[in-house]
Amino acid sequence: MMMERLTVLAFGAACFLAFTWAMFWHFRSDGPMPFGMRVVGATSLAAMAVFTWFVCTGQLSRAWPVTLILSVASLASFAWTVHATRDAGFAFAFATTKPSVLVVSGPFHYVRHPFYASYLTFWFATCFATTSSACWVGPLILLACYVLAARREERLMARSDLGAEYASYAARTGMFVP
Repeated sequence: MMMERLTVLAFGAACFLAFTWAMFWHFRSDGPMPFGMRVVGATSLAAMAVFTWFVCTGQLSRAWPVTLILSVASLASFAWTVHATRDAGFAFAFATTKPSVLVVSGPFHYVRHPFYASYLTFWFATCFATTSSACWVGPLILLACYVLAARREERLMARSDLGAEYASYAARTGMFVP
């Protein structure tokens, strides 16, 4: 059972570290980190700590392989989205920066917010790893945060010069699910 726990923790750490990398090196900020992004960061850190605690204390569920599959899917989707946006200059979640580019290729062809979808895939994957219902708290808070961030970004996009083009794109593309 030790090898299973280490494997689950390794996949979890890979996702968490990739997301953390993006926070510092992929997204841009025109000022201090927005409060909403600080909430996301703190909640993510707490959720990762809870996940790690329950896995390390041996409360691994029989569904732990689902965590691995979803973690790989999350990481692959995240990497694809980073690749699609490497030159787009995306801002942090909850930023008030007016959007200047509309990306509709790569994963954006299927969903409007593939970063948030990849994060949520991982966070809900952690819930399958343990037998503790406490692991659901962080992902549910993060779901609320990402929905709020996505709606905020969509309002900013609607008010930008790209508003009409974005409305057409949004009409044919799902928010987090194709």
